Amino acid sequence: MAQGLEEEIRSVGEESGIVNAKTAPILPVIAKLENTEPFIVGAFLLGQDEHGEADLMLTEPDLQDPELPNKEIQAWMNSVMIMEGLKDCDSPAELLLDFNRAVIATAKEFSDAEVMGWAPIFEEVLNYRRSNNRRSLRQVAAVGNIRELLKQALQNMMSEFAHHLNNFDMKAADLDVQSFLDEDTEFSSDFQGEWA
Repeated sequence: MAQGLEEEIRSVGEESGIVNAKTAPILPVIAKLENTEPFIVGAFLLGQDEHGEADLMLTEPDLQDPELPNKEIQAWMNSVMIMEGLKDCDSPAELLLDFNRAVIATAKEFSDAEVMGWAPIFEEVLNYRRSNNRRSLRQVAAVGNIRELLKQALQNMMSEFAHHLNNFDMKAADLDVQSFLDEDTEFSSDFQGEWA
């Protein structure tokens, strides 16, 4: 990620009420059009709100960024908007995802791209042979919440166990355990007769 971009995304996440903005995973949205190399068109912060519900925040670069293939993006967006009867588009990244021209890149996409390159990945996404990972985002975000809940439950269980162990230890200390184990203890003749 570009220098300072991660901090900026996390800062916006905190301002937007994402409670785990400092630690939530950030996944890039990588797009490819017919005559372009793959380019980053945005990033999702996979966080949770104060109720623990998945809260996804999409950030996008300025379309005037000289590193983006601006002419190609604009031409593609214009043709899609005309074809779909859309008057305006708030999110180029969302539009690219809608039409399977982008993928939210996970570790799998990066490892596959190292082996076979990005072009086959985008071909698979375009032809519905590979997910663009958009639907699974909430599940990924929720996994972070599940981990936190499990950690909290485990901490509570261990705390309760330690509390009960401490109480047991204190009560055991109050008992005169030695009196039960004294060698001088004599059993009644009836009891001794039953076991003799």
